[in-house]
Amino acid sequence: MHPLTLDEMTAPDFYQDHRDDHFEEHYRYLDRCRRVRVGPAVNVVFENRQTLWFRVHELVRVARLTEPGRVQAELNWYNRLLPRRNQLQAAMWIAEPGRRPSRALEAIRAAISGGRIGFRSEDIEVPGVFLTNRVGDRLIGLAHWVEFHFTAADRAAFADPARRWSVFVEAPGYEHESLPLEDEVHASLLSDLEESDHD
Repeated sequence: MHPLTLDEMTAPDFYQDHRDDHFEEHYRYLDRCRRVRVGPAVNVVFENRQTLWFRVHELVRVARLTEPGRVQAELNWYNRLLPRRNQLQAAMWIAEPGRRPSRALEAIRAAISGGRIGFRSEDIEVPGVFLTNRVGDRLIGLAHWVEFHFTAADRAAFADPARRWSVFVEAPGYEHESLPLEDEVHASLLSDLEESDHD
């Protein structure tokens, strides 16, 4: 995927004039194509160029970033989250909608950070790798960042229309599997894997 550019972030007139419309359109897109709910407390949002474009625009607006050097520094970090060849990247949110994080949810968050997440279809699993807070890394809000690396065989299986895929989370006290991926979610993620061939 082509990186987000400074020109896109510093020409926000259309975005500012249509911000409410963008919010509604963005969240409809997330729900339809990018979000997977795993059990009662976990939402996995798969990132791509469109989702990150929105994230950066909101950051620029809320933080009132106007100096090009600061905006470029944010872009450099966010562009690292774009899917690459045979890879998907996601933000995993742990919360109950409409509620403040409770002690129980904090315990779930701590357990899951040492647990497992991945895609599953019959006899195939594609495990996710939690990104650690290494020097130079940053966590956004309360999200955990996860990478999923597909082998060529994994990707061929993911493209097989006869297979149904789900996302699972396994941790002490929290073991859940999502419903099978909706067609639009599956198609959107498969498009990410295929588009990465042209990077």
